[in-house]
Amino acid sequence: MEARKNFAGVRERIATLYETLREKHLLLETVLENSAANIYAKRKDGRYIYINREMEITCNVTREQGLGKTDFDLFPTEIAEQYRSNDLSAMMTGKLVESEEKVRAPWANSSCCPRRYR
Repeated sequence: MEARKNFAGVRERIATLYETLREKHLLLETVLENSAANIYAKRKDGRYIYINREMEITCNVTREQGLGKTDFDLFPTEIAEQYRSNDLSAMMTGKLVESEEKVRAPWANSSCCPRRYR
């Protein structure tokens, strides 16, 4: 009988933790998707694992086109080399790196976009 009570308490705690995690995930997703900043995440090999809505617009790349791809798959070589160099510098130092990078925006030949790396 005591074991059933404990088990029910554990299940209730797991359900509460799951709901809290779901709410925090939803909040984070809402912030990322509604930000005016280009926000993305890459694996160490340079492949995109996340691209927010603003980056899709600014870089004229949809998630379907970008996820799993590298900068070299998506951008002209000059721009891709700049992005990758900044990625590697940030990974090697482990410090926050800020730089201004050229991007191909749909409304112009190129524009500068500040990017932060960690």
